[in-house]
Amino acid sequence: MTDLNFTIESGDASQLLVSVPISGVYNFGYAGRDQASVRAHVRELQDRGVPAPAVVPALYPLGAGGATTETLISVFGDQTFGEVEFALINSSAGWLVTVASDHTDALVETVSVSRAKRSCPDLVGDRAWRLADVADHFDQLELVSECASAGGGATVEVQRGFCGALLSPATLQEIWTQRLGRTPPQGTLILSGTIGGEPPIGMQWWQMRLHDPIRGADLRLAYQVDSLPEELG
Repeated sequence: MTDLNFTIESGDASQLLVSVPISGVYNFGYAGRDQASVRAHVRELQDRGVPAPAVVPALYPLGAGGATTETLISVFGDQTFGEVEFALINSSAGWLVTVASDHTDALVETVSVSRAKRSCPDLVGDRAWRLADVADHFDQLELVSECASAGGGATVEVQRGFCGALLSPATLQEIWTQRLGRTPPQGTLILSGTIGGEPPIGMQWWQMRLHDPIRGADLRLAYQVDSLPEELG
């Protein structure tokens, strides 16, 4: 198991540090609430050479070490990209939510989406909210993604949308339970699938944000990508 540490931020400004031994990381894909649009998107991806999932929404297991809160990752080549998502974490303090990036290898994706997701770690923010604290207005939470060719360079916004465009946390948990035949144990980390947008390939700096307009609060995630060459010579 990999232990990830999260600072839980509450509406009363109190904070609690919780360490979560991650027992499994699972990435949802094609998890938009409008499944007709999702199926159209699957067809578009097939036209670009990306294999269609066996079932929609897709659920990809990454293993216990599939996520990190580090701010620098190393990847092979320059064909990777990030996608902004929300992450659900089952902790000793209950279910938490934070901002995340499903970093993916676009080259490997044309062969296998699941292997592409395993080619890079998921990035998750080290600050979180209790899911119960935002449950009554979860659909109004906003996801934003920005990127740049290098840290300190000009940033470009590439994704912005509301969590209400995605399947709800309760639905994701229900699908997880149906597919695995048990309820998610403590240590389960689930990524939601992403909102619309076209994240560019090969960017070196990424920043994701989960914004709560009701409470005026933000969770942020920023990381850099070290692209390793395929071969030295």
